[in-house]
Amino acid sequence: MNCDQREGVQLFRSAGRLRLIHPLFLHSTADYFSNQFKRIADTFMSMTFLLKTGLLIVLISCGAGCSPDPTTEVAPATAAYLEGNTAFEAMDYDEAMAQYNQALGLDSTMALAYEGRGRLYWVTFQFDRAVPDLTRALELNPDLPWSYYFRGASLLNLQQFEAGMADLTKAIASEVLPDDFMARARHLRAIGHMNLEQYEDAIIDVSACIDLEPDHPVYRFERATLYEAVGRPTDAIADYESFVSIHEHFLTLNEEATQKADSADVAGINRRLEEVRQKLAVLREAASS
Repeated sequence: MNCDQREGVQLFRSAGRLRLIHPLFLHSTADYFSNQFKRIADTFMSMTFLLKTGLLIVLISCGAGCSPDPTTEVAPATAAYLEGNTAFEAMDYDEAMAQYNQALGLDSTMALAYEGRGRLYWVTFQFDRAVPDLTRALELNPDLPWSYYFRGASLLNLQQFEAGMADLTKAIASEVLPDDFMARARHLRAIGHMNLEQYEDAIIDVSACIDLEPDHPVYRFERATLYEAVGRPTDAIADYESFVSIHEHFLTLNEEATQKADSADVAGINRRLEEVRQKLAVLREAASS
């Protein structure tokens, strides 16, 4: 059962996800999230929210945590694969690697074990090692949308944008990804479009992310910046306003936890909000003149 980034442009990784530096962006949204906001969010928010913001990617819905029917006898390779998933879910990556290796030693044709090990290479930033395993998984079974997802994400980190976007398109087309990961896939593909300067296509993908997760502030910030790049200031203003509103609402709802958070983290969020407010003032003045 199938239970599983020309000048100044570079990709690098932080907190298990892509980070983007591009002349289009005055500020790196990943820098925003992976520093101040992440540590505050860790104080009081659930694992589900962290998954949805892309700060922590634990792949619960793509293989980890599946367990066989206790009344059914399990082949040794399958048992090792499932133990690997359990270790992965517990973030015991050394044990997960050992179990996936054991599974493949017992059955070199187990596509899901290649997928599991490729996913493990991805989450530990070994993208050049993830790609061969995920490719082998897809050779053995071309109907593995998660293998396309993680190979696509790995290829983007290796700056193979077109190939990565092609894989992500296949993962999206499968329509089996849950909404949060569908948004992740569309966002990753948008990053590819940004780096190829295909800004209108990037807007389409980021807009789809907003449809899936309307209260996700990073998507609002990125689409606003893209709107500015293509000369749509009115739309940019609307998204920047949403960005500010979402964060103000977030800080109000979580005032107690925010007070307990590191003052530098709170200052970072407030500084970012003030920068966006200043940008809004400039855009509104230009629009009214």
